[in-house]
Amino acid sequence: MTITQTSYSYRPLHFTSTHVQMTRDKNGIYVDPAMFYGMEQRIAAQDAQIVEVEGVLKSKMEEVKEAKAQKEEYVSYFKLYKRIII
Repeated sequence: MTITQTSYSYRPLHFTSTHVQMTRDKNGIYVDPAMFYGMEQRIAAQDAQIVEVEGVLKSKMEEVKEAKAQKEEYVSYFKLYKRIII
């Protein structure tokens, strides 16, 4: 085997791996269709869960806002009664 044959024998392998890498960069990676479907289902479920949790969060924030307003009202009544008694 000569040096040119050795360097030539490795060139197609290198070219093939480079070509495969360029194709992956261009087209993305291969994912098994069943696995891809499962990933899509999980994402859809997580999206629904996010919407639900955001609704709960909005509701709780409104409750906190109302509780703060009620607290301020009670504090003002307390200050008013304190003045009347003293």
